[in-house]
Amino acid sequence: MIRRFRMLVWLVPAVCSVLVIGLAAAYRIGRANGSATQPRAARAGTLSSQGGSTGGNAIRIEPVRPVLLKISPAQQAGLFFRIRPPAERKVPVSFFLHVLRLHGLDGRFDHPSLKTGRDVLRLLTDERFGRSYFGAPAVTRTRHGVEFIGAGASLEEHELASETHRDQCLASLAELGLPLSTPLLVGDEHLTLQAALSDSLANFHLKQEEFPWTAIAYTLYLPPQREWVNKFGERYTFDDLVDRLLTTPFEKASCGGTHLGYALTLLYRVDREHAPILSPAARGRLNERLARTVAAVLQNQAADGSWSLDWGRALYSSVDAPSQDAASAEGQLLATGHLAEWLLYLPREYAVPDDRLSRAGLWLQSRLGEFQGDSVSDGIVCPYTHAACVLRALGPKGGSPSAP
Repeated sequence: MIRRFRMLVWLVPAVCSVLVIGLAAAYRIGRANGSATQPRAARAGTLSSQGGSTGGNAIRIEPVRPVLLKISPAQQAGLFFRIRPPAERKVPVSFFLHVLRLHGLDGRFDHPSLKTGRDVLRLLTDERFGRSYFGAPAVTRTRHGVEFIGAGASLEEHELASETHRDQCLASLAELGLPLSTPLLVGDEHLTLQAALSDSLANFHLKQEEFPWTAIAYTLYLPPQREWVNKFGERYTFDDLVDRLLTTPFEKASCGGTHLGYALTLLYRVDREHAPILSPAARGRLNERLARTVAAVLQNQAADGSWSLDWGRALYSSVDAPSQDAASAEGQLLATGHLAEWLLYLPREYAVPDDRLSRAGLWLQSRLGEFQGDSVSDGIVCPYTHAACVLRALGPKGGSPSAP
């Protein structure tokens, strides 16, 4: 009897462990492949159940400022050439999103496998091609579509193949103007970018950590549709997005809070120029925040045209908010590039004088000219790229940002 009791004591935990492992494996398989009880074609057919009311085309929002800087195409190309896929090392997804932001799909690079911007795009849209570079696919199947989260066997592979911010890839591809019909090859399934939007909408909730990239993606892909439903049947609108952006603590937002202003500006312009997606009350709250933010920007610009990372301290929710290394040279470049690029998209009724932008552009041109070497490091690619985008917008049109 004692022997049988001891055997039972040993067997019960073992059986439970097997069951737990089996259930966990089944959940992972289900998240990767959708419901196991449905045929593959039926699962793929449910992906376009909501989203993409623009007919699948991304709304294009362009800068509204004129040429304000005298910078030759050769000078532009010399500065922009540093933002390219490095042949000597592996870089993460976020690096490539910045490459695409500056060079677009027609960019040309001296790289053994990534010779054009379209090759860079394949890292995100072709599971096998992404795996061959990162060691893990950058796009993975989920129950509701696909997500841009690397499924690597190691932490290094996972970090290389994953977006840095929630919906960063979806927002970046929307800004490039890619339609929701853009093909995705995930395993043996031929899907489209709609699958990424569907997964994002299904998993949307108001307590997610970051909202600017989600707001950008939805603003460029959903209108004139004004609302969506997540996987729990909860209904949301663009008013909810605005209110969530307005309640985000400014001092805790990425890049000194600049992405909040940019996301709100895109919401403002799409609502005004393309489709009314906001209620009058939400529109009023958005306009009031943009006016306050622009006032803080103009008030805190330095005489040389730059900004520090704590430029928005008047908007902080806490008087004890950290300065985020505001006085560092890297912080200045990060803030000035992001702020100047955002201001380029503001309509003229917000009264940002051209001379403020030209001063910022001259400061950025000088700072980028001080960089040594042929390519930038992973840590500086973000501020350098946004600064380069400002110089591209303020300089003469027609120059190629790719290799000289």
